Amino acid sequence: MAGLLGIGFQISSCTSRQKEKKDATHSLINQVTDSNAEVKYNIEFPDKVWEMHHSLEELSGISFSDTNQLACINDEKGEIYLYDLQKEDIVSKISFARNGDYEDIAVDGSTAYIIRSDGQIFIAKDFLGTVSTEEIQTSLNRFNNTEGLYLDKANNRLLIACKFDAGKNFSSDTKAIYQFSL
Repeated sequence: MAGLLGIGFQISSCTSRQKEKKDATHSLINQVTDSNAEVKYNIEFPDKVWEMHHSLEELSGISFSDTNQLACINDEKGEIYLYDLQKEDIVSKISFARNGDYEDIAVDGSTAYIIRSDGQIFIAKDFLGTVSTEEIQTSLNRFNNTEGLYLDKANNRLLIACKFDAGKNFSSDTKAIYQFSL
């Protein structure tokens, strides 16, 4: 989570999803400016480098699915790729939705949460078996340009980082992180 919070941000909140409406609203929680952001790692000197398969050329999100596997999202396809860190190869490809601008993934057991750039959340249940996908339209949109997703298990919520529009009444240099209650 440190990398996600390393940029300046605001934390806002989406209320619990309503099954009938499949919509979420948000409100401001906290604000931190770009001037006090700090990076805790040196990207110039990684501990290990893995060369990704050419089908992951547009890799936009990763999450551990178990100790030795990453669940990866390709920016343009509605597919989850399982990348084995020991084999250094893709071992599985799982379709969860039609093609779109998918930005990040978070995994909790056999459930994968995927965010699309327009703020839509995809919940791929049993993605390692017979996948079923639930789509949730949040109050975020393409102007927010959601880019990052983090599963906060302790608080049973998703944190969604926006690249652009932080929302009404915020300056243009403000970055926003919204929470979505699960």
